[in-house]
Amino acid sequence: MIPKNKILLIDDEEDILAILKFILTREGYEVEMTMSGPEGYEMAMKNDYKAVVCDLSMPELDGLSLIKKVRSGHNLIPFVFLSGHANEGHEREMINYGAHDLVHKPDLERIPGILRVLIKAGCEIEALAKNGGDSMEFIELIHDVEKKTS
Repeated sequence: MIPKNKILLIDDEEDILAILKFILTREGYEVEMTMSGPEGYEMAMKNDYKAVVCDLSMPELDGLSLIKKVRSGHNLIPFVFLSGHANEGHEREMINYGAHDLVHKPDLERIPGILRVLIKAGCEIEALAKNGGDSMEFIELIHDVEKKTS
């Protein structure tokens, strides 16, 4: 049996988590979720997720603070952010910390396609890293994968 790709969902809205879990399990993903930013951080650092789908605006630890904290631990897990009201400043900051995409609520049906690109690119990046590839090759590879899967 082929192992499922495990995704972490972090959102303080129970309805959003339920919808995302339904969408992603229907697509064959294994989903773990939490409504807490601090708990999401702990889960992201202790488990082997293929990606994190995270709300941008949450109490205690918002999405931007969460990705900064994860990156400070040298964890390069791919992030996709959700927001009902992000602005250009948020988007620039998310990109600076390596977030892959921003999905505006309620457009949640885009997420499986985004995850397919991230997971495929992640597999190819792991192979490239094992062969001594550099960061520019990684960036070019992600863009090539996006073009092929779009």
